[in-house]
Amino acid sequence: MSVSDILLPNLRELTLPARDFARGVKHALGHSRRLAPVRDALPEPLRGFAREVASEIEGLAGVAREGVALLQRYTAARFGLAEIVVCPEPALRFAEAARYGLEAAVARMGRDDLMASATVAAIAYRTSASLGEPGERLPRAAARLAVALVQHHAVGPAPGTTLGLGVDETQTAMLAGFAVMLWMTIERDAAREDEAGLLVVCIDLTLSLAGEITAAWMDPDRLATLMAHYADVV
Repeated sequence: MSVSDILLPNLRELTLPARDFARGVKHALGHSRRLAPVRDALPEPLRGFAREVASEIEGLAGVAREGVALLQRYTAARFGLAEIVVCPEPALRFAEAARYGLEAAVARMGRDDLMASATVAAIAYRTSASLGEPGERLPRAAARLAVALVQHHAVGPAPGTTLGLGVDETQTAMLAGFAVMLWMTIERDAAREDEAGLLVVCIDLTLSLAGEITAAWMDPDRLATLMAHYADVV
């Protein structure tokens, strides 16, 4: 497969890569105990630059607060997959929702060393959407998207790559992906949902179903059945 064969978001419209870079630098520099030897080995001009970048993007430390503000600012329809797939820019809207959800999920799982990339999530969406069929039921699309998020490494120590990905990280990414897609699959009512609370319910339910989800991961029909059933349950 050549680069031209890959369905990429329109990078002129996608404002996420620079944001991801900034968040990545901030996130990485924050784990000083692990990265201090590498950072200290940099020549002083580069070391100073790293410190300046970290200072400039200090506001990104409030990603969770940004997420809460995002949830409060928009109606529930912004996060429902049924609405996302028919909006003018579905990949961009999906990417923002997925990034917030994935980071909330891994944080609740106690893995604050992992981060999520909205850019990679957008690419996963575009790639997955190309595999859909006309009239496809939402839970099947959601299950495929969950797998796509993991296959593209949308969440990990270095999103978009396999760096630092072991069995535990992959397992966490799988559960986070399922939880987020379950959250997006649930039918919203006309009133504003408690999206943050709904997401927590989906994460906790997913953790209780870890064995079932892992066993069904490579079976699209089985995974879609789980997604449909528990979306109705929630």
